[in-house]
Amino acid sequence: MKYLEPSISLANKYNIPPYLKQTLELAKQMAEMVFGKKKEKQEGLGKWFG
Repeated sequence: MKYLEPSISLANKYNIPPYLKQTLELAKQMAEMVFGKKKEKQEGLGKWFG
């Protein structure tokens, strides 16, 4: 998961072959199925206005 997003970004930037892009997208989908999507963490206003 750590290097997946940067890999997809580089694949799009350097126009690699479509089958490699598809492989990265499938890896992303599989990782999301196993681990779930990353949720945004909500923070209370108390952190900013102590």
